[in-house]
Formats: sequence, structure tokens, C-alpha cells
Amino acid sequence: MKTKTQIAILDDHYLIGEALKSILENDKYQISKVYQDYKDLFNDLENDLCKIDILFLDINLNSDIDGTEICKIINNKFPEIKINIITSFNQKSLIIEILQNKISGFMIKNINKKDLLEGLDKIVAGELYIHSDIYKLLQSDNNKSRHNEKPILTKREKEVLVEIFNGLTTVEIANKLFISKYTVESHRANIHSKTGTNNLAGLIKFALDNNLIL
Repeated sequence: MKTKTQIAILDDHYLIGEALKSILENDKYQISKVYQDYKDLFNDLENDLCKIDILFLDINLNSDIDGTEICKIINNKFPEIKINIITSFNQKSLIIEILQNKISGFMIKNINKKDLLEGLDKIVAGELYIHSDIYKLLQSDNNKSRHNEKPILTKREKEVLVEIFNGLTTVEIANKLFISKYTVESHRANIHSKTGTNNLAGLIKFALDNNLIL
């Protein structure tokens, strides 16, 4: 029998945690525990009381530290855990701040079941999943960029960057632009090299700061 991916949820709203649990548990995923207090989570992790592959983390917790700080601690002490942010916050500055951390997913709490499960599948596959509404928020008012640097990307690289920003995978970009996935991978490598970034979160921030996504 295939081992199920173990998911834990940290959200101080009991009903949210239970709702997520009822949606997520299936033949691929199992909820190992729902937490309302980060201290209980850390206690279980430090004492090896709970196996967690993916943590659903609310960044707006009613506690002495927020989700951003919890994210940093987990990345430092338990780097094997993939973190999926799930929140009702829609502040652009906060989203960009969160993206500075090593996360595997970013979802909004009104996400539908289809997007939730598809996003989770992408996270398990090692991809960074960011919900389309988050992308739209990041893209809003981007024409008011703080910089006017000369574009450094070729036309095709810009096309690939736009589709990356829209959340498409390498294969999806290849199909949309009628090129091979290896060509897309080459463009992605060039984009990261030219922008001095090494992950999607850093690339998104660079693109926003330098008005590369219009």
C-alpha cells in the first residue's frame, strides 16, 4: 500500500482546521493533526510525536508570534517540512514578505476544492503553487513600478516569464508556446541567471520590482 502524505494544519480557528481536514483526507492524504497553538506543534516536532510532510500554516495567528516567524523557525529547524501558507490576508506587502521565505504553496482561504487539491498535488510534486488570486493581487497596479530599468530579457524569455507568473508548469508553458519543455527549461535557467534569482519567489519579487510583468 502506498504511504499517504501526512499533513498538519496550524490555524487558531477550530472550524477552519476541521473544514480543511474534511476536504483533504482521501486515498493520498492524511491529516496527522490539527493545531490551534504553535507551541503544541513545536512540542510534537521536537519530540518526534507527529510525522508531518506538509504543514498548512495560517500567517494571521492570535499568538505572540505570527505565521511569518513560525515559517522561518520551521525552515531552520525542520527543513524537510513543506510549508503551504493558507490565509485570508490580501495585503500585497505581506504576500511579498512571505515569499522571501522558503515556502511550497500560497493559498487563500476561500479557495475551491478543485484548486486546493490540484495545488496540493503540485506541492507534493515539488513545484511551488501560488493561487491565481495571489498572482492577480501581486500584478495589480504593477504599472506604478518603482524602477524603470532597461529590459534585460529577450521576447521569448518575457513570454516564458509571464506564463511562470501565471502559475503554469514547464510542460504547460511548452504546450502553450508550442516549444519543447527542454527549451522552456533553458529559458527558465537564462531568466534566473539574468535576474540573479534562484527560486520562483525571488523571481516574482524581481519581476515586480523591475516592472517585467505588465
